[in-house]
Amino acid sequence: QSRLFSTTARDEQSRENPDFPNDAKLEFSMKGVSTFQLITMPTRHLMCTAALSLVGSRNPGVWSLMDFFDGAGEAAALIFKCLAQREADQLKGLVDAKLLAELSASASSPSSSSSSSIESEQAGETQQDIDFTHEEGWERPPICRSAQVLGLLSAEGLESEDDLGRRIRVSALVYSQEEYFYKDAARVQLHRLLALTLLRPLEAEAQWVVVGHSGPRWYWQRAREEKNCK
Repeated sequence: QSRLFSTTARDEQSRENPDFPNDAKLEFSMKGVSTFQLITMPTRHLMCTAALSLVGSRNPGVWSLMDFFDGAGEAAALIFKCLAQREADQLKGLVDAKLLAELSASASSPSSSSSSSIESEQAGETQQDIDFTHEEGWERPPICRSAQVLGLLSAEGLESEDDLGRRIRVSALVYSQEEYFYKDAARVQLHRLLALTLLRPLEAEAQWVVVGHSGPRWYWQRAREEKNCK
């Protein structure tokens, strides 16, 4: 079955995501998605849906456009929620192990000072265990209010060199609405575009696995000069 999550899970997500407050500062982010990808997305989407429809007709139960749209959006929201709550273990099986390790360790930009990393290592914390709240000046972890797929960016078939068999890999453009709370009383409403890539074998009972995330990190990072002047 190609659906990633149940209808009940989607309903629970909707109840947790009320409208943004009016006092939040508005920000936009397109890091990880190129202008060229956005301009060509309508054509890309049509080509991808045609190719995947053919795959679905030859492999019943493998492809459903609406199920993929629903599931990929839910996956993006769940990844954000679990990493914000430091519950990365909840993503095992849904997110590729290597990608999950990279996302869990993406706390700091290259410009961040190395002192916090040294202090964390001395305290016995691994990079994946570091709490991002202090590093980013958050009052509490951020929230993903919603995430939805706008269209398909790419689709391809893969021939595995091991015993995994044939697989398909699909990249989707995801639009998410996120909210950030800072200790300096600032509140940010973020509208973000990112590309999420999922992979699955062609067996009908197989599940999708997230193998790519285009953002430089799982969360949005406020400009360093803005953080320093607060």
